[in-house]
Amino acid sequence: MNILRTLWPLIFILPSLAIASPEELKTLYDRKVDFIIQDYSSNSIQIPTWLNTFSSENGTWTDVDYTAGCTARRANWPAQQHFIRIVSMASQYRADPANSTQLLPYISKAMDYWFDHNYTPDACLDQGGLPNSECPCGTPGFWNTNWFGQMILMPKLISNTCVLLKSNLTTTQRGNCTLVSQRVYNRIDTDVLGIGPMTGANMLDAATSVLNLGLLTDNETLARDALNHFYNQTTITPGTGVDGVKVDGSYLQHFAQLYTGNYGKDFINSVVVAYIQTSNTSFAPPAESQSAFLTLINGTEWMIISNHTANAASSSNHNSTLLWEYSVIGRMVSFLAADKQASGGVALNLTRIQLAVEGWQNASSIQSIVQRLSDLKTPSSSSSEGQGKLSGTRSFYTSDYLVHRSSSYVTTLKSFSTRTTNSECNNDQNSFGFHLSDGSIFSYIDGDEYIDVFASYDWNLIPGTTVDYGATPFGCNITQFYGNTTFVGSVTRNKEGSSSQGGMAVMQYLNPMTGSLRWEKTFYFFPGFYAVQIGPIYSQGTAPIVTTLDQSNLKGDVYVDNQKLTVNQFTASQDRKSKHINIWHNRVLYTVLDQHSNSTIPNISINTAAHDVNDWSSIGISQGKATQPIFTATIQHPPAALVEGSNNTTAAPVTYIAQLNVESKQEQAPESLIQFVYQDDQALGKIRGAYHVKNKAIALAFWTAGSYQTPWGISVKTNQPILTFFTMEKQSYTLTVSDPTQLLTQVNITVIHGHAESKDYSVNLPQGPFAGSSINII
Repeated sequence: MNILRTLWPLIFILPSLAIASPEELKTLYDRKVDFIIQDYSSNSIQIPTWLNTFSSENGTWTDVDYTAGCTARRANWPAQQHFIRIVSMASQYRADPANSTQLLPYISKAMDYWFDHNYTPDACLDQGGLPNSECPCGTPGFWNTNWFGQMILMPKLISNTCVLLKSNLTTTQRGNCTLVSQRVYNRIDTDVLGIGPMTGANMLDAATSVLNLGLLTDNETLARDALNHFYNQTTITPGTGVDGVKVDGSYLQHFAQLYTGNYGKDFINSVVVAYIQTSNTSFAPPAESQSAFLTLINGTEWMIISNHTANAASSSNHNSTLLWEYSVIGRMVSFLAADKQASGGVALNLTRIQLAVEGWQNASSIQSIVQRLSDLKTPSSSSSEGQGKLSGTRSFYTSDYLVHRSSSYVTTLKSFSTRTTNSECNNDQNSFGFHLSDGSIFSYIDGDEYIDVFASYDWNLIPGTTVDYGATPFGCNITQFYGNTTFVGSVTRNKEGSSSQGGMAVMQYLNPMTGSLRWEKTFYFFPGFYAVQIGPIYSQGTAPIVTTLDQSNLKGDVYVDNQKLTVNQFTASQDRKSKHINIWHNRVLYTVLDQHSNSTIPNISINTAAHDVNDWSSIGISQGKATQPIFTATIQHPPAALVEGSNNTTAAPVTYIAQLNVESKQEQAPESLIQFVYQDDQALGKIRGAYHVKNKAIALAFWTAGSYQTPWGISVKTNQPILTFFTMEKQSYTLTVSDPTQLLTQVNITVIHGHAESKDYSVNLPQGPFAGSSINII
């Protein structure tokens, strides 16, 4: 029933379409041929080498791994190289048939080899190797235990080849081409074992193979049905946690994971091809699809960073000048950049995006985004301008994600809740990624801070997270969990989707596997810096409680309290006399505050050595070692802060500030930058907050209903747990609120500004797909 409720509003979005003329179907075919040729043209240089290793006797290549069935690698199946070479040669033939006819015998022989060894039981599509299935281990033919190989990967390669060679196929080859795509069509509306129903990018890929079948067989009905399946996935999916494009510009896949940089990238590339392919025909997309695409592109831009180091690098450097922010690529952090997966660069075709929206009402908005991304590819040599023109703080409330950026830095926060999942391990990729959404914070200035770092990671020390070190076991089958708390969200003063004055976020955490660690954090994002209040922290175990400031590639010198670090390991003990501890690395200055005169400042540890565990094959399918030195800075919390119900003031939050893109090695007066609120009172409530001294913005997180009189001229009372953000505009404060639980319908707030009379606000909170978004009150 849940699936039906989700799909119901999508089923009826498509208007009745006119019957296509034969010329329109040919237009779709011709445009598809052009796209395939473009996509594989870069492989043409390798064709002479491939011909030298081709066996004309049996139609195989001596350097391709043809392992299939239960012993084949599940991710990036090596046997696909057989058809990658075929479709590349077919593209070369179609691009230049007069000078490439000699390729046809090789192509035909290679196609026949695969088709002669195609799997026979249809059960091999998604039941290969399962006990009691009709496709047990040892079943002959080319199939993989990963459904993706039979439903998406090989049908795409094979159907593209068949479209290219439409007039050159033998009857047997045409029949096999039909069989491969027909199997996809037969399952397109069913649950596929291992993934469930086809949704999002998976549906687009499956529908594209069916569209290719329609073009191969000149079947207009089939082509139109394929596009109906396609377009039904290209609208906003409103359900909480449902995969696809979300109203805030996020893209979710694989059980409510933020996956814009992997499946979302594939989604965008597939959509623009379909839009161009069907432009000015009766097959063109409906308006709802166009609107959703604008929403997705608008959100996607915020998740892309510039890698300054790529421009000056040697030709052997495979890093792209545009990179995905690592929180949006999921398990793909397990790949080397050189493997050219999501960790290796932003493989979006910006030219096609521009072409796809020509003539649209909102074309100028998308073209502006494309222009900014194009400019970001060649950033200024000045680090003060290296992250482009996009600036502000933006909340992605459907995916528990926040981006805080300026022209010189990008900082992100990734959390999870009952609405989203923390991470995943699939196909042996990312088996240590359990903590990747535990309030992780990644900061980028040059852009290469985390390139190829993950093989050498200590996976208990994800930047920004707080863990009971080593107390959670890691394993591929115990990685993915929904959260078990709802008080996770953020508030920003929204103007065109983002705030120029910053924002605030909260995360209540309970370890979803062990239940042994619980904590609360409040995050503040203001221009030029962010700050975190950590606590209270409750632990049922004896493992050390550690917060990680950063774990990234070592980039130059490290300073502690303005003194250059000259050793690989350093610990600042809790009996030191200085009031605060300052740590500087790569133009980020961390200041760990001692806010309470009778408290004990926690231990600070720094490590700048290469890590012992550094084999890429230990976290995925990439090969090689990560031998570079790593900068790791952590806070170890004193045990007294872990006792639930303790009256000891050491249970007060540990607070730190991170100033971004600064040369200063020490902050002697953090109170001139930001001032904090900490209230735990049975009568007045639990409240955390901060005041930005320069901009006079006030952020107050009411973890419970309560009231608070600030020293900055504002008093606030609320009858519900809520997030509030006050910004100074024209000598008076404006108020923005949000409900991090996404469960409330209304909140009553009383505000007193200075000596003025109190003002009461009864706020109807956003509902449905907009639940959790910020609403401006005054």
